[in-house]
Amino acid sequence: MNNYSIYLISNKPHVFNEMQAELAPETLNFFDGSNVKNFSQLVNSCVASSPTETVILMSDKVRPTPVHIHKTLELLDSGYAFVGLRLFRFFGFKKELLRRIGFFDERFIGTGYEDYDFVVRMIENNLAFYTEESVPYIDSPSQWTVNGHYPGYTHWCEKWKHYWQHDSRIPTKLERTMREEQYSYNLGKSIPTKFIEGKHNSYNTNYPHVNAFYDMEIVSSAKLRYERITTDLRIGE
Repeated sequence: MNNYSIYLISNKPHVFNEMQAELAPETLNFFDGSNVKNFSQLVNSCVASSPTETVILMSDKVRPTPVHIHKTLELLDSGYAFVGLRLFRFFGFKKELLRRIGFFDERFIGTGYEDYDFVVRMIENNLAFYTEESVPYIDSPSQWTVNGHYPGYTHWCEKWKHYWQHDSRIPTKLERTMREEQYSYNLGKSIPTKFIEGKHNSYNTNYPHVNAFYDMEIVSSAKLRYERITTDLRIGE
């Protein structure tokens, strides 16, 4: 039995056979995304249902081969906390990552910016990740957009306060203003896992919006820091 599971997370079961044929002899599972409210819930519910600690997820727009599966597994075993060979269209991680930094944030509407949020949270937790774009991709409109826009931007700006450098389109600092939501998904007991640390150990190609986060200062608001300190003091009394 494999110690990993591979999922097509989609509401298009008709593409399953084609994708399974490309991945043979690997076994692809179909996770129906017809009744979920957004991409974050789709990922969270799929991962929670997986019987294995390591999961690889993909959209119906990619066409990976076993080579991409094996490369993802090798990079995860080497210590990367997250591996995306088409960023968040083909990606894998161990459940321990979610135990450490929390689930995908389901407060994002549809899709859009939950990927930014997840990258920032990995940097916030000093974890290295690996992204590239080697998996073939079929470009088509997203089912999650509203009139071509990503409504998740509103929550992104509410959760992370942006500080801008003069005459720059890229913020120099992000300040967390919200804690992660707690969900009832059960990932099982924590498994000791050694991740590569430090954003300087991350690897990224051709995703300038990801590169931009490397140089930002990421902090928690004074309110959240104060709440954390006072809570810790109460626990210690």
